[in-house]
Amino acid sequence: MAHPSTPQIKVVLKVRAVKSTVVSAFVGSLLFCSLGCGVFFISGAIQTGSTIHGSVTSVTVSSVMNGTGGTTQVTFVTFLQNAVPTTVDFCGNQAPQFPLSRTVNVNFNPGQFCAVIVTVVVL
Repeated sequence: MAHPSTPQIKVVLKVRAVKSTVVSAFVGSLLFCSLGCGVFFISGAIQTGSTIHGSVTSVTVSSVMNGTGGTTQVTFVTFLQNAVPTTVDFCGNQAPQFPLSRTVNVNFNPGQFCAVIVTVVVL
């Protein structure tokens, strides 16, 4: 004679399996959505731009090795900020944008070999 509780155990196991599948799908959906939102949020929150303000004391256009065996033209600009010189390497020939002895504000995006200028304001 079979135990009368055997059918109940099968039903309980089936219900638990369905609940487990639904919970797994729900958690997976939340994880997928949060990862998608996280990627968007993180990329929107990273600020890649930099700013420098100072008097232009030196401008030199030169070529540098770019890591692939070629060269890249770069403009080396030295700014004087509170008696401290700072040199930034800008991509391309940017010399006309940096008059000597003038104060400038520069917004730029740093790069691997040189910085890309966003804006230059001569004051």
